[in-house]
Amino acid sequence: MTGIELIVAALAGGATAGLTGAADTAVQDAYAALRDLLRRKLSSRRDAEQVLDAQVPEPSELLSRLGDDLDAVGAGNDSQVLVAAQRLLGLVDPGGTASGRYALTAHGKTGDLHITTNYGTAASTITGPVTISYGQLPIPPAQPGPA
Repeated sequence: MTGIELIVAALAGGATAGLTGAADTAVQDAYAALRDLLRRKLSSRRDAEQVLDAQVPEPSELLSRLGDDLDAVGAGNDSQVLVAAQRLLGLVDPGGTASGRYALTAHGKTGDLHITTNYGTAASTITGPVTISYGQLPIPPAQPGPA
């Protein structure tokens, strides 16, 4: 899942929870925090701000109406936005978050990075088990001989 897809999933989840009346105060606060962060990033794009205010609950519609704007302002790579999106998803879909449904994959110049958590959303500090894989491990250098 890309950063943009993660943000869209969180916005849709927050909007859906709000429309069904299932949102408690924590969900409402997390949804408002994500929307405020995005509103600041999208301040020069009036149409995108209107989509945020409309609280569109359908992810595919949100992606088509907001995806390009989010990408243009770099929201998919903004750590504050991504943490806020993961925090909201952890509240509206804790089972999906814990199962890795919202694992973030980033592609860069030096390779690919796949981020998932074993125990739900981790914000700022990772305290659970972490695995870093670089593919084929290099052969270690030979031990130096006696001098």
